[in-house]
Order: sequence, then C-alpha cells, then structure tokens
Amino acid sequence: MKKQNAEDIASELKRLRDWKKTGGKIERTYEFPDFPKAIGFVNGISIYSESKDHHPIIEVNYNKVTLSLFTWCENALTKKDFETATYFDFLYGDSE
Repeated sequence: MKKQNAEDIASELKRLRDWKKTGGKIERTYEFPDFPKAIGFVNGISIYSESKDHHPIIEVNYNKVTLSLFTWCENALTKKDFETATYFDFLYGDSE
C-alpha cells in the first residue's frame, strides 16, 4: 500500500470531518449520549476492522470513543487509513 505524502494527508484531512493528524497517526473523538451507545459503536468498528484486517487504537472514556489510525506494516499513513476513517464516520452517522 502506498504511503501518503504530506500533500495527500492534508487533502484527505480536509475531506474528513473532525479528524486530525497527531504524530504519525490520524485521530478523532466521537461522542455519544451514554456508555452503551459508545460500546455499540466500538462493536461495529470491531466487526469492520476485523473484516479488513485494519485495526484502530481504541480508547473509551464513558461516552467518548477516540480512534487512532496508522498502517503498522508500512510504518506510515496510507490510503487504507483514510478509507477506514471514512467508514467509521459513516458508522457514526457523519456521511453526507
């Protein structure tokens, strides 16, 4: 998978809602009405991530879920990270 250069990353981040580059990863925090809804979102993420063999770092803090993406085998951000972020936004309900 092709590593994304700085220009590619900037372009992708403009397209994505609320994602930011933090170090070598992209990251977003989603907020839910309560803990069960947050965990339901995480469960949806787990099914998708397992099917694509591309797993985010997940942090749950009551009603907030923070996801970080990075392509470990490439030691860089790749198109796969941005495609995955797009799906997570869709799952959350941010699709246009």
